[in-house]
This record gives sequence, C-alpha cells and structure tokens, in this order.
Amino acid sequence: MSYAFVQDIPATWDRYHRIGDALRTAVPEGLVIHAAGPTEEGFRMIGVWHSREAWDRFRDDRLGAIFDTLAGGSRIQPTYRELNVAHLLSGSVR
Repeated sequence: MSYAFVQDIPATWDRYHRIGDALRTAVPEGLVIHAAGPTEEGFRMIGVWHSREAWDRFRDDRLGAIFDTLAGGSRIQPTYRELNVAHLLSGSVR
C-alpha cells in the first residue's frame, strides 16, 4: 500500500534548496513523487512512497545524515502528518 505525508517545516526556502541539492544525486528507491514549496511559515514538503517501509528506509539511511549536516547543530521540528493512501491517481507533470 502506498504511503504519503505532508511536512510543514519552519525553515527558510534556501535551507530546502540545500537539502534538495544533497538529494539530487540519486532518486530514492520507492519514491513515487516529491513536491515542495515555500509557505508563510517556511516550506511544505509532500512525499508519496510505494510503502511506509520504503520511506522509513530512506529516512533512516540517507535523510537523517543530510539533515544533521545542514542543520548546523539546530534541530528544526517539522509538523508531520501521515496518510495511508487509499486512492492514488498520477499523471504527467507539466
């Protein structure tokens, strides 16, 4: 079953770009789609994965180290909302 989440992160859009640049080298296995954009409070990320296990693996194996490197000692606390996907429709990105 697909797994999705929304994260609202109280950090600058510039910080998101540094995270995105660090992840650009290889698309994570199991990722269906990633979308992000600036908000008034920081930025929002939406991720859809083939499974919760695929997300957990990526988060534990790669994302934590990237956040630790870029955070410079500060720990930003995002608002995290998960969604067990019951319906997923995808099309082409324009």
